[in-house]
Amino acid sequence: MPWRLWDRQPPGSAARVDFADGNLNLEGRITFDTVMDLYRETRSRLPVVQAVNLKSVTFMDSAGVALLVEWKRLASLDQRGLSFLNIPDQAEAIARLSNALGILGLG
Repeated sequence: MPWRLWDRQPPGSAARVDFADGNLNLEGRITFDTVMDLYRETRSRLPVVQAVNLKSVTFMDSAGVALLVEWKRLASLDQRGLSFLNIPDQAEAIARLSNALGILGLG
């Protein structure tokens, strides 16, 4: 069945996560529809993550930015750093509008 505009996500666009060398690599669409699954999938491994690479993220909405803020908060509770690499332009714009650039270590 072809994807329709009113469908929540186009086929094959679900967010995926991979853990490698202390990094969390995300790909796909990070949206309201995918953040809770990503959060559940990453929560137990987050204490060993040093960086989150968003190079393969095709889209991120405000819920995705909120997930990054939550990951940063959890890292700070553990008194450790967490950096974000290759943040998509639209996510950076959302972070700027919501005054979250500093929280994410981008400003």
